[in-house]
Amino acid sequence: MKRMLKKLKKKFLAYFSEGEEEIKIMKKEKNGLGNYLLEKGIITELQLKTALDYQSENSHKKIGEVLTDIDILGEEEVLKELAGYMEVNYIILENFTYPLTLQNFFKRSMMIEQLFVPYDLSGNIISIAISDINNSELKNSIEQAINFAKEHYHISYYLSLPSMIRRFIYNSYAKHPHKTGLLSKRKKFGEYLLEKQIVTKEQLDEVLKYQHKFIHKRLGELLYEMKILEREQALRELAAHESKEYESLDDRKPQDKLIKLFDIKFMRENHFVPFERENDTIKIAINNIFNDEHIEAIESELEKQGLNTKFYISLKDSIEHFLDRALKLD
Repeated sequence: MKRMLKKLKKKFLAYFSEGEEEIKIMKKEKNGLGNYLLEKGIITELQLKTALDYQSENSHKKIGEVLTDIDILGEEEVLKELAGYMEVNYIILENFTYPLTLQNFFKRSMMIEQLFVPYDLSGNIISIAISDINNSELKNSIEQAINFAKEHYHISYYLSLPSMIRRFIYNSYAKHPHKTGLLSKRKKFGEYLLEKQIVTKEQLDEVLKYQHKFIHKRLGELLYEMKILEREQALRELAAHESKEYESLDDRKPQDKLIKLFDIKFMRENHFVPFERENDTIKIAINNIFNDEHIEAIESELEKQGLNTKFYISLKDSIEHFLDRALKLD
């Protein structure tokens, strides 16, 4: 009888401790973004529990990040709901360009590291997109930098996605012609495809609707994923739209001297490869022509050796196969 009572007690304690752990997790989230989304009917109890279980194993991640990681919500949807939960404004930066009068206020490295950027100046009000709107220390640093200006400015903060802020900063500082302030005046890729009758308005609307949920995905990727265009066709059209050339690499033979200009791991991670030298110019096939951070790193590395760079757009698979052939030759 005593043994039986001990077993029952052990089972009870084990059950209670599991329940207690569950209560701790739910308390941690009480009145948090997760419960806010649950109360609004945006996520279910099961989805919240799944997210919290994932978060318990990835404690450095906030619940909003977790919901996008496990594909319960898209980034923009989380951003909007987070803004509503915190009772602050949010901003989508796509239709703005960095005012030239503000570019001397902050170092680019600081903005990228701290994830904020001033995006609009109206009268004496500076609008700043920031990823952590509760970071009072960062806000103080921003305000101190602005207070050095001769004019007196007021600051208005808006919540924005880290990926959107980075892209806005890189695009604003980019050296390439298609990334200047003229960007907003140029036809967007979707409009270009529509004008060339490569996609229909219904197809484009469908893709853009999906892209609003997963804004980290490029239009070309979605056109392929949704089986509207073949991957190569999407890239060829993108190349034409960006006034670049498309390079297939299929008939190219890897050159050992060119491959050794860069670390293999860096090339694989960023999907690029040098494939030809013409006088002092190295031709580079790259998949993401909009990745200014890595494009600048490539250019900087070649500039040290007195070399120029010319970029071509290519498929990820073509770049991977080219690198595989280069390693076999080596």
